[in-house]
Amino acid sequence: MKIEKRGFYPKGGGVVHLFSHPLGNAPLNAIQLTERGEISTIHIRSFVTAPIIAPSVAERMNKQAKHRMKQYVGKLTQKKEVTYTEEIVVCGEQTHDAVGVGTGVIIIVTTTTGCILGGSALGERRKTAETVADEASDEIIGDLSTCKGQACVDQWTQDQLIIYMALARGKSIIKCGKLTLHTKTAIHFTEKMTGAKFNVAAHELKVGSEDEEEKDKLDIDEDEEEEEEDKGEEDKGEEGESRKTDDEAVIIECVGIGWHRR
Repeated sequence: MKIEKRGFYPKGGGVVHLFSHPLGNAPLNAIQLTERGEISTIHIRSFVTAPIIAPSVAERMNKQAKHRMKQYVGKLTQKKEVTYTEEIVVCGEQTHDAVGVGTGVIIIVTTTTGCILGGSALGERRKTAETVADEASDEIIGDLSTCKGQACVDQWTQDQLIIYMALARGKSIIKCGKLTLHTKTAIHFTEKMTGAKFNVAAHELKVGSEDEEEKDKLDIDEDEEEEEEDKGEEDKGEEGESRKTDDEAVIIECVGIGWHRR
């Protein structure tokens, strides 16, 4: 994929070139994403449109995002040392690689088992660089923390994998957090279009010494958690589910149709 020109709200006008290779006579292979593993690398990429916005804004976003992620990783019990990398993209209308004015930051996390999760945020007027970085950090940390850190995909990737699971050959399984509305919609229409059937079930989380140690280190107050669960019985969320389901792992299974060109 090549980004020729970035387009910012409200003008838009971005240009992206995507190159792909056809499957040929062989279908996609099924995927198994059930083990999150430990965090291996964290890549932070900030971008700004110059000269209206100074490159120092991107530097501040990177600095704050790295600070937040280091804080989070420091509370984990993992043994793997995390590698941090940073990138700053400066673009603009004068250099013909952007339309409009904008800033943003993307945080990409990879794990020892090959999982990739991401979080992002966009800048706007009267929003500091640090606030933008905090929003992106909160998003990715939320996905990394959901269902006791066992989710293998983030909330934005869930629905995008559904069609590939249906078209692949064999049984695909992914472990994720609470299903988003986009994912539920994708499953509904993918079943109708392909004939493949999906099975969605709650997954019983493992509770062991490592989980308890991490729970203590993350300063989770048991009393507050119990109060939240009790309150959740009264305060129902989407489709009548209580808040405590947000920390429940979900397994999505599908035996694909093995589609390929004939």
